[in-house]
Amino acid sequence: EEPPAGPPLNFTILDMTSHTFTVTWSPPDPFLHYGVIISYNLTCEEVEGGHIPLSYPRMFTGPPISSVIVDNLRPFTDYKCSLIAINSAGNSDPTTDTSITDEDTPESYPRDFAITA
Repeated sequence: EEPPAGPPLNFTILDMTSHTFTVTWSPPDPFLHYGVIISYNLTCEEVEGGHIPLSYPRMFTGPPISSVIVDNLRPFTDYKCSLIAINSAGNSDPTTDTSITDEDTPESYPRDFAITA
């Protein structure tokens, strides 16, 4: 058996909010599995600043999983996510996508606001 020769397919970040987004994918091409895909490893991090959400990277095992909600994100921030497929011989090459979370509402109203003519 060899590691998967192809990455997961159709890897996409969607349904962004200010603190979450959904990551979806399909398994690698069946002719490139070289065995049974036993898990996926998802890593998400900020593009600038290097802040990594506390719950990532994450490993997904068990029944076939094709999407996950990534949470604990910061508003209006660029994130890069990578996904690899894993069989008993090793890892596939990663597939990646980048997206930005939505802006958030202000935590308080403006202070010392004045209009001058």
